[in-house]
Amino acid sequence: MAKKGVLKQLFRLARRIGPAVVVVLAKYGPQLRKLVEQNPEFLTKVTQRFRAVTGAKEPGTKTGDSFEHRVQVLKEQVTYLYASANTPQVAQKASEWRAKLDAIERSIPVLNAMSRSKRGSEKREISRRLDQLAEQIMAASLIDEIEDAEFEEETPQTPRSGQTGTTRTTRTQKTNQTGTTRTQKNNETEKNKETGAADA
Repeated sequence: MAKKGVLKQLFRLARRIGPAVVVVLAKYGPQLRKLVEQNPEFLTKVTQRFRAVTGAKEPGTKTGDSFEHRVQVLKEQVTYLYASANTPQVAQKASEWRAKLDAIERSIPVLNAMSRSKRGSEKREISRRLDQLAEQIMAASLIDEIEDAEFEEETPQTPRSGQTGTTRTTRTQKTNQTGTTRTQKNNETEKNKETGAADA
């Protein structure tokens, strides 16, 4: 029952962030429920991240109306996503979102120099942009978290000979290993071409 309660809470938080996050939850519903049964800490971690994002926008709190605070919270989520990105594409999107958040952060101090009517219009636009970024960032983060957790559950954790403990290879590490292998092969190909040209 406790797990179901946390899952419902996650859906409520997702609705507050935006429809894109709800779509992800619906799409990955079966996998998510399985992960909750196998790893309850996973759901707790995701829920805490969602709560941080929704709480930053909550009116009536000390930091709820602060654009600066919302930007910082979203930057933390982007940093987390970039560090745990399963693919280069996800890392690239995280970098793009970080750049957009930096641009918003630079525009905030200018608000005080605007007229009241202009300031109100600009604040609504900043709020809209932050809402949009929050939705995109958390939807991507949720997909990344679910896929990474699934991969770790499926990966055999057999220690190598002479080692103690378990060895876990993440999707990110595998991607990096693949990229390194390709680079090595490309270097070998270039060396072979140079050797052939010298022999000729």
